[in-house]
Amino acid sequence: MGKRRKREKRRPNQDGSVFEFPEKSGQWWAQLPAGADGRRPKRKAKSKTDAAKILREMQAERAKGRDLRRQSQTVADLLQHHLDTISPQLRGATIKAKRTKAAHITRHIGALAVDKVSVETIQKLANTLSETLSPQTVKPILALLRRAYKPLIPTRVLYNPVDWDLLTLATPRPTPYEALDDATIRCLLRAAEDSDARGGDHRFALAWRLALCLGLRRGELLTLHWADIDWDKAELRIRVTNSDHEDGGVVVLPPKTPAGVRTLPIGPRLLERLRSHWELVQAERRFYGPRYIEHGRVLAQPDGTPYAQTDLNNALNRLCRDADLPHCTPHLLRHSCATLLADLGYAEAVIAGLLGHERRGSVTIRYTHARKDTLRRAVAAIETHLFAASSAFEVSQ
Repeated sequence: MGKRRKREKRRPNQDGSVFEFPEKSGQWWAQLPAGADGRRPKRKAKSKTDAAKILREMQAERAKGRDLRRQSQTVADLLQHHLDTISPQLRGATIKAKRTKAAHITRHIGALAVDKVSVETIQKLANTLSETLSPQTVKPILALLRRAYKPLIPTRVLYNPVDWDLLTLATPRPTPYEALDDATIRCLLRAAEDSDARGGDHRFALAWRLALCLGLRRGELLTLHWADIDWDKAELRIRVTNSDHEDGGVVVLPPKTPAGVRTLPIGPRLLERLRSHWELVQAERRFYGPRYIEHGRVLAQPDGTPYAQTDLNNALNRLCRDADLPHCTPHLLRHSCATLLADLGYAEAVIAGLLGHERRGSVTIRYTHARKDTLRRAVAAIETHLFAASSAFEVSQ
């Protein structure tokens, strides 16, 4: 009778079971009910809690149609499962970047079984990747594989083969960001307005002004709406940003941190430039009529279609090439704005308030805030420094 009760205790239910075997051994198991192939996959765990967690993972894997037999899981399967698990929590551009990293791994060791990968295998992979990729790229690729292996320890593999203590990797060097000097900034803005001679574009010229005068991020530039502009108060509100999705679309998202949601003053020259652009957009609306695609964005194509982040990158690359200027990115314009504010003597709290950064560090930094009137003076100082230095620079609106 006692033996019958023990068997009933271990009998799996419809969703699977968690049990200790041998009894009082401290060795726990998670087991699924028989699948279509008649197999009842089970995995070992260190505790009852871990076994319950593993059971849920196995249920999720089976629901996605994965083969749960140990010998069938390859590194490619492992990475695919890891990315499928975390993708709902990530932005489109982030998961796209992770899939690109995973492709570097699967190209070389994707067919290997997960329990056949050793530290030596990873070292050879790192050496191979280093032949064509920089250290700043190789280590994040290996870090992705390291995170994917973590749930398998110790139930599927005894140790993580991506062991930083045992691997020899080149030391990544931070990408140097050198802010543009004043002369280069003025040349860039002049060339951006001169579409006939230097391949500029007045729409993107407005984007470069917004990035340099207000420190806007690339996604913030592209999702700025006319409704976000208060003409009477000369202010604009940053409330959303966008991200290029992995399927090629564009996703509108809130800023990454609460500090990213902010209201910024608009300097008089920038405000006048926005008014001029608004009049142009109204003319385009009338020209296209029912064919105009209404999204309400400040920066959009002539028919109203939103730009993607790659459009912004390509436009700035083209401008720098045609105007014989140093290579530049939209993010570097943001760096240049922050550097200019620092050169003009503004405190870190003011720079952080304008750029939408969270203030971390000492108590003094965390407890200081940028007042609206100080932000307005800072924005006016940037405009005066860049545009009033030479009246010849002033472009006709």
